[in-house]
Amino acid sequence: MDQLLLSTGAADLQNYPLEISVSSRDSFKLKPDRNTRRMLALQILKTLEFSITERTLITALTGLSFCHWIAQRQPFLKDIDRVWRLEYALKYQHWTVEDWKRILWTDESSFHVGARSGTVDWIWRTTTEEYHPDCIDFKKRQSAGTMFCGCFRWGKMGPGMFFRTLKGSNITSTVYRDQVLLGPLQDFWVESFLDLKNPIIIEDNAPVHKGVCIPARKTMGCETLSHTPNSPDLNPIENIWAHIKYQLAKEHPFVTAKKELEIIITHMWEEMADDRFNNLIESMPHRIAAVIAAKGGSIKY
Repeated sequence: MDQLLLSTGAADLQNYPLEISVSSRDSFKLKPDRNTRRMLALQILKTLEFSITERTLITALTGLSFCHWIAQRQPFLKDIDRVWRLEYALKYQHWTVEDWKRILWTDESSFHVGARSGTVDWIWRTTTEEYHPDCIDFKKRQSAGTMFCGCFRWGKMGPGMFFRTLKGSNITSTVYRDQVLLGPLQDFWVESFLDLKNPIIIEDNAPVHKGVCIPARKTMGCETLSHTPNSPDLNPIENIWAHIKYQLAKEHPFVTAKKELEIIITHMWEEMADDRFNNLIESMPHRIAAVIAAKGGSIKY
């Protein structure tokens, strides 16, 4: 059986394509792109028509620091998203943890009855390519489920609630204004003045936060901070959603009724200690620095 030799032609592993030689005369080039990275070893062998074993191929790839990893799940970033993320990070790069403690983090998340942990993508990559665009398992938008809205700040968990709408109707800016903005969120904002000099509300760019909510905020007189689009990694509350969904899948995998799901999630939110997620807010300077280092690209948070 021919011996398998792989080389990049340079010490830098980013110098693609990889040159794969099966003999002194025969060689093939394998370009690690979004598709080939997701091939199983057997698929690579069939594609290149190698007369070697899977183990030989895997050993050779490992020798070039290409190992099989689970792809990180991140939103798909267009070029304009990267520009906006970098501009946002540069604007707030001098903010300290004390500055971020002033923020009231808000967001909505969709929960589904009978949801299970999703499948994962296995990819070939080096240790330095974790957030390379070809190595990311892009998150796909879920169909609408039952929507839960929550908010928190450093040292205090805020209110969490499910939206109440008529069957078949959507959550609009009017619904958000009446059920969240001028209700629990406004109360939480006013209460925060007891601990903070000037609390700031941050919301993403979802349509429900616009419309009638714009004049409502002016009437409230609250200070707001715009959130850069398509950047859940820059809103720490997203980590809380991930925690809740993990606990649901682990402890309540067979919930089949919407009402039961809502009761469980509401209880989980209300039982969270006020300082449980302080570390998420304390990580904001590191998140901002990571976005700058990635030139607006995906980061690990």
